[in-house]
Amino acid sequence: MKKSELKTGMIVTLRNGESSVVLLGTENGDILGGAGDSDSYWGILKDFNDNLISRNNSVYDIVSAHGIYSNFRGGGKTKGSLLWERDKEIPEYTMEELQKKLGEEFKIKK
Repeated sequence: MKKSELKTGMIVTLRNGESSVVLLGTENGDILGGAGDSDSYWGILKDFNDNLISRNNSVYDIVSAHGIYSNFRGGGKTKGSLLWERDKEIPEYTMEELQKKLGEEFKIKK
């Protein structure tokens, strides 16, 4: 999905698990508004590349988008159907990065 395909009311989920409602054309521009609970993210869409990757921190990358938000009949926050989900990415590391991540030196078995 591209940023231009987002529509007002969609719920997006970020890599860190937070959810936001897409709000286009507000007086503050196109924004992601908190979805009304403690795991909500507020931000501006200018902070995202067209492929929905955050320009600031990868924890804010958009990883899924659901259909129009609905709170009809007092049912609480609900997501519509899943419209898009980012493919699972397999990380690549250098030997030095792996050593830092594991906190110890190691050898690769053959």
